[in-house]
Amino acid sequence: MKKCNQCQVYIQDNNKICPLCHGALERIDGNTSINNYPNVHPKRKKLSLFLRIFLALSIVIETILITINYYTGHETWWSPFIGLYLLYGYFLMRFALVRSGSGRWRVVIGTFLIVFLVITADMSNGYDGWSVNFILPIALGVLNTLSLVFIVIRRKNWQSYLVFQLTLLGISLLSLVLILLNIITYPMVIVLVNIYIALSFITVTIIGGNKALYELKHRFHINR
Repeated sequence: MKKCNQCQVYIQDNNKICPLCHGALERIDGNTSINNYPNVHPKRKKLSLFLRIFLALSIVIETILITINYYTGHETWWSPFIGLYLLYGYFLMRFALVRSGSGRWRVVIGTFLIVFLVITADMSNGYDGWSVNFILPIALGVLNTLSLVFIVIRRKNWQSYLVFQLTLLGISLLSLVLILLNIITYPMVIVLVNIYIALSFITVTIIGGNKALYELKHRFHINR
């Protein structure tokens, strides 16, 4: 018998991945008592507090960015786009933290949709390059930070976010191609974000130990 620590359900067939949240299942012995009525609801108070803190910090950050944008030259108003990104990120996080399963991937898709819209706005204003030089790396960094937050909040099933981090690492490494194509003209930011994502993934994998390796093997169907 196997157990999903995320959904608190027990699986009796040969599945390696939970059919509900797609996280790796943990094998348990036959003597373990089974809770037929598990509490699958998240700790809403803790999540609500985190979301309120994020919203308050976003308002402070946006206020600072608007001030900087105004006093450093407001021919191009880039700060409202970041504000929209933070607001959209708030609603995406609210959905992803409360819901289980593929909510994290909705965050990724929604984030890159915003990045695409910002790049489009940059191109419509003559393309100064600020969208790919700064917004794209910031988006990757924010997503990686969110993955670390999810790992801390959902400690019972933290290993399921390893693939999420690995996907971000792959996307960030692909973004280095933009440097070779001279699309990114200020490479320092994207390089620092790549280092941040790589170190985060390596650190979580090392600290996770066997559970991290077990999750990666099952995700990629690697036999023992």
